[in-house]
Amino acid sequence: PQRPMTVTEGIYEIGNPELDVETGWGLEFGIDHERGWFRQDVTWFANLFDSFLYPRNTGLPSARRNDLIEYQYDSADALFLGMESTMELVLSPQWMVRGAGSLVLAENLDEDRALELIPPFDGRMSLTWQPEPFAFTARAVGAARQWRVGEFEDPTAAWLRLDLMSKVEFSWQGAFHVLTLSAVNVMDTSYRNHLSRVKIILPEPGRNISLVYRLYL
Repeated sequence: PQRPMTVTEGIYEIGNPELDVETGWGLEFGIDHERGWFRQDVTWFANLFDSFLYPRNTGLPSARRNDLIEYQYDSADALFLGMESTMELVLSPQWMVRGAGSLVLAENLDEDRALELIPPFDGRMSLTWQPEPFAFTARAVGAARQWRVGEFEDPTAAWLRLDLMSKVEFSWQGAFHVLTLSAVNVMDTSYRNHLSRVKIILPEPGRNISLVYRLYL
């Protein structure tokens, strides 16, 4: 079936008290490696669920509010396979690289198709310079295209965002002071978070600059 042509401003969720109890089995395997200046950990996992509970996009407008898409809670036997990894590379006492990434594949075994609202591969990489008492960080955050979608779910494009952060910490007059200046999404990139229920009509926030001062007595 095709999605009806309708203007939506959000979603309308409907529960289902008749669903079975969700149960599952999990298997996890991890490797940690550390050698002075370098550290990395990688974890692989597999989870098998009976009656996995999830909100399912019906593709229909709500009977109560036709400007909202109806999400009905449903259940299905499901298999989750994935991995996640973090790394830290110390280039010098003042320079450090950090990274992280994760991938999840989730299958609706009852219908032999992908589950809804499963994130695509995502990752982040940052470079930090720490000439005390300052710290400056440039961070790239992104995600791959998500093409494994549910029946009425829309795919999302790959995206990459740049963040910049600076911080100074110092003691003065018997108190500890922290001043942080952050610029998130510096390039004002327009992108959609696949986990957002309203991603079709509402992209993620654009450029955001903040200045935060914290005082610890």
